[in-house]
Amino acid sequence: MTYNDALKTVVGVLVVKMALVHVLTIRNRFISNRFKTSEDSSFTGGGLKWLGDLFRVMLVAYGPAISTIDRLHGIVSNSIENEPYFLLAAFANLQFGTPTGEMAQMVLAYGATRVLHAICYALGLQPFRAIFFVGGLLINLFFGIKLLM
Repeated sequence: MTYNDALKTVVGVLVVKMALVHVLTIRNRFISNRFKTSEDSSFTGGGLKWLGDLFRVMLVAYGPAISTIDRLHGIVSNSIENEPYFLLAAFANLQFGTPTGEMAQMVLAYGATRVLHAICYALGLQPFRAIFFVGGLLINLFFGIKLLM
């Protein structure tokens, strides 16, 4: 796989991961009736109840929650704090450097560590969450240092 293909794949995977985390957050809000703002509570009663019922069906918002809302917010925060910097460094290496096949593999490994980190975060699985976080961090550090050389 070329560096461009690896980068395209990882960008797509990270975008889908974030979208799924947002869907799970909304699902959990409907299951727990723990909405972020008072106007969102109107989906459980009042004039927008019909729309809330439709969302519950679309999100399969029944049964147990997969994770807590706080854990899902933690995944979003952690992603915002880490993934843009990696993508910036990966694109900069494409623009200003000469990416190798090994670097393409590292891009794929980064994507894998971020997805596995999110799963472990959602399920509260330590030490795996920390292992995948550090793995992604080391790859990110490598890409940053490569730009400085």
